[in-house]
Amino acid sequence: KTGIPEVIQFIRNAEMFIGLDGGLMHIAAFAGKPTFTLWGASDFNIYGYEKINPSMHKIVYREISCRPCNSWIIPNVTRVKNPMDCPDHICMQNLSPDFVFHEFRNFYFKLFPA
Repeated sequence: KTGIPEVIQFIRNAEMFIGLDGGLMHIAAFAGKPTFTLWGASDFNIYGYEKINPSMHKIVYREISCRPCNSWIIPNVTRVKNPMDCPDHICMQNLSPDFVFHEFRNFYFKLFPA
């Protein structure tokens, strides 16, 4: 129910963006906000910002043999031809809370030293 203008304002007022790769991440990067994003099937080499500015953007993923299956440039189709047909979304399931929190703490304290 939140409109795009309201979302943009929320992001502008935020310290940083934490979420999944997608439209909100792009809005945050465009607004100059640090991003901490979880990546599953998509190809962060195409859509991510960490390679552009690693001090402001962090991608979090687990390397598995079938990723990235969602890419318009050479998708990995060894497991599924369509990412929506994935039976278990193991690329996201492998992102345990402990792993994500560890990555977040390291990134956050680099951005905002205590």
